[in-house]
Amino acid sequence: MEKKSSRKVFKDLIREAIYEAIVSGELQPGERIIEMEWAQRFDSSQAPVREAIRELDSLGVVEYLPFKGASVRKLNKKELCDIRSVRAGLETIALRNAIRNADDASVAELRQILDDMEMAAELKNRNLFVEKNTEFHKAIVLMADTTELFKMWQMCNIEIWTAFTTDHTETAMVELAKRHEDIYETLKNRDEKKVFDVIIEHFEGIQEELADEA
Repeated sequence: MEKKSSRKVFKDLIREAIYEAIVSGELQPGERIIEMEWAQRFDSSQAPVREAIRELDSLGVVEYLPFKGASVRKLNKKELCDIRSVRAGLETIALRNAIRNADDASVAELRQILDDMEMAAELKNRNLFVEKNTEFHKAIVLMADTTELFKMWQMCNIEIWTAFTTDHTETAMVELAKRHEDIYETLKNRDEKKVFDVIIEHFEGIQEELADEA
């Protein structure tokens, strides 16, 4: 019998692994998550797998249906647009606070993240692009130095949202990466007057290009 502490460790590892599999595209929307397969991957019982899936279900990442098991949640266009609206509100506040708080070193680090994102896009490295895209927005939220704001932002499942929208827009990754330049310039120039417009434009541009079947 597994000890409770070891089961918790397995549960956390399995939860992160399933989450990453969804972000990377290994697990596609609607695809079943087979408890036995994940238990075998981690050489564990099915109990920690079941607990991991329940946590992901509570986050809205997977769906668990009685007698059918768990599957990756399918996001529709309306849900993605709703998330976009929440993120736009949170990141407007974050960018405004980041302008007031960020030092030159933090701005330089953001520039490097953006350069890495654009490089990933040029190389058509989808997973690295999603990683750097998420890291870019996360860096701004962290610069805002507001714990509660960061907690709310994390609840939006940013990595999965970014991965899904990357896969369901007709715009090339290079163009998606370039669209972050205006956000960076607004921060670099400490231009608080542009904060609202630049964030809204960024997210509305993505919303308009989401495929109807998303």
